[in-house]
Amino acid sequence: DRLAHILKDSAPQVLVTDGSLPEGLAVPSIPVVDVRADADQWAALPADDVSGTGVAPSHVAYVIYTSGS
Repeated sequence: DRLAHILKDSAPQVLVTDGSLPEGLAVPSIPVVDVRADADQWAALPADDVSGTGVAPSHVAYVIYTSGS
């Protein structure tokens, strides 16, 4: 329930996972990238050059969601 609330409340543009989404977690129309299942697609890309990908230093790469306490 907590994870479902976080997804609804934060309204992410994409969900990045390592394949360990809880069974039954409803992911409402959010693109999901599974870094394990999609590993072959990522393996061919350079590890340190993201030019031309639309990714910029201003994009968020890591987010911590807290209750505000």
